Amino acid sequence: MPAATTRIFLAGVTLQSLGRGGQALAAFFTILILAAALDAPALGLFGVYEAVFALVEVMVDGGSGNALVRRAGARPESLRPTLRLALRFRAATGILGAAVVLGYTAFDPLVPASHPGLLICVLALASHLATTRTAVYHLKLRFGLPSIVRFATALAVLAVVASMVAAGATDPIWLLAGAQATRAAGNLALGAFAGRQLREWPRHGASDPGFVRECLALGAGGLVREGYGRIDLILVRALLGTAAAGLYTPVRKAFNLALQLPSFIGIIAMPALAARAADNTSLRADCFRMARRLTLFSVPAALVAMPLAPPFVDLALGPAFAETVLPLRILAWAAALVFPGSILTTGMVAQGAARAALLLALTVLAITALANLALLPLCGLAGAAIARLLAEAAALTGAWGYFRARP
Repeated sequence: MPAATTRIFLAGVTLQSLGRGGQALAAFFTILILAAALDAPALGLFGVYEAVFALVEVMVDGGSGNALVRRAGARPESLRPTLRLALRFRAATGILGAAVVLGYTAFDPLVPASHPGLLICVLALASHLATTRTAVYHLKLRFGLPSIVRFATALAVLAVVASMVAAGATDPIWLLAGAQATRAAGNLALGAFAGRQLREWPRHGASDPGFVRECLALGAGGLVREGYGRIDLILVRALLGTAAAGLYTPVRKAFNLALQLPSFIGIIAMPALAARAADNTSLRADCFRMARRLTLFSVPAALVAMPLAPPFVDLALGPAFAETVLPLRILAWAAALVFPGSILTTGMVAQGAARAALLLALTVLAITALANLALLPLCGLAGAAIARLLAEAAALTGAWGYFRARP
């Protein structure tokens, strides 16, 4: 594997930013189109089911992506046999994910389990089998083609949704089906391209024991972390109504857009941090140094966001979303905490501390759920934003404490 030099690291961050950042930006514009075309309850239904499928997609991955990169990063010859294990693992989690979606609809009077659009979304989950191969791009530090495919897929999703809206589509589940089917096509294309890179990999080797066990621990942690990032919208709908969820959906999408950069940095840093996993002192120093640098960026960015929130809401969303200005400001500070927290959490995963990461994620999820339950009835949408701020503060504190406690 190539060495993770500063030049390669910065190039990787740049390419991931262009690819995944463009993907997130296109997703945000998709929500803006829907906010203009749909009423608040329909937009809320779209947002909630998009969140449900995002959770299920993390369940399908089940931690196999990170486990695959970590193990093959340490022993490149183990990639092929471990990849076969990952495929079987995702096949099982995909079936489980489909059952979860259909089970959720059993409690939803607005969306029947037999809705054809919902079934299309469920079938699209199978495309995540193909993306197991994309681990080879992370291991070779080649991010150009994946970035192009992701960005092109996001633009295609935007075009499909815009075309459906222009044709008069107003059913949020059919609109989601169009988006999910297009994303599935992108996943299949990316997996096909990754197969060519895989041909260059050694064909001999054996997987290390404990892969499924590590996936379950990492997957549970990832699902819980995704849960505390998505549960707010689900609870907003449950406690404040589907219309309130519609108002909060674009705000959360803007927040998620701000989180792309720390996510990219963590993805790029994972192989390099995994290579230092045996030396806790060096790993801790690297993580703390990166966290400090990210904080020097994120705090000023949050300050800049304060005066920009009102004109942003007015211009991008319109007067009907005026009450989302305060939640957006609060979420700006939550995003500022994600920047240093994400790299420390990545360091924990790179060191193989799956149980510690899971315990931290469970704690943060509990804080998020309890805070939402307490604050939503009192503060409305601002309560959901405050709950997220508390969650990110807890995640940062816990990850920092993990490294400080280790010699």
